[in-house]
Amino acid sequence: DGEMAVIGGNIREKIIEAIKNDNTISATQLAELLGVSKRTTERYIKELREKGLLERQGAARGGWWNLKV
Repeated sequence: DGEMAVIGGNIREKIIEAIKNDNTISATQLAELLGVSKRTTERYIKELREKGLLERQGAARGGWWNLKV
């Protein structure tokens, strides 16, 4: 569905922008910021990680995101 691809692209862009602004932001905080479920956020994060665009550094709590964009 073309519309879903556009929505997905917007969420991906917003996740990248949010991480650029605060690389310690959590998936829960991203979900709240974007108005989507935590599960949706985690799915997009997984996709960005698999594409090599995003990496998690440090501990699960207290870690940070490393953008490769």
